Amino acid sequence: MSSFGFSTTSEEVVDAFAEHVKGRIFLITGTSANGLGANTAVNLARKSPAQLVLVSRNRSKVDPVIEQIASIDPNIKITFISGELSDLDSVRNAAKEINDTVSHIDVIINNAGVMNVKDFKTSSQGVELTLASNHLGHFLLTNLLVPKLKAAGHNSRVVNLSSSGHRVGRFRFDDHVRLSF
Repeated sequence: MSSFGFSTTSEEVVDAFAEHVKGRIFLITGTSANGLGANTAVNLARKSPAQLVLVSRNRSKVDPVIEQIASIDPNIKITFISGELSDLDSVRNAAKEINDTVSHIDVIINNAGVMNVKDFKTSSQGVELTLASNHLGHFLLTNLLVPKLKAAGHNSRVVNLSSSGHRVGRFRFDDHVRLSF
């Protein structure tokens, strides 16, 4: 087993697990060009997955990634799903579209997120933007896709990317928000 750390690249991880990529279906959030999700999708494409489901807010920012993947392997099925993870209604709509589109999902890679939000902002449901986008949206999306993970069998996986951002701030539990999932 390989040893991974802070400076490990997605290319190194994909190379180490190449036999677990070929022929499988991956769903990745946050796949805009030049981001971590895009880099992950492109590196996965080099190892012949069956399908890449790319979930992002903006199709135009993902189109260059789709073109790059298609140039690596035109046999990979690429599906774009529009989804704003900070908006729980958008997450529900994206999950419905995904559930209607794919037979199963072998791996979900929860990558999307916002960071360094300078001013206090909330989601359309009134939840602080970072919490809504980086945590609640992925939690809801993953839970709504559990049947597709189960359909893939016992080898399905969920990968949650994170950062060390929790070290520069604290979670204020006294910010009471009513959520309705």
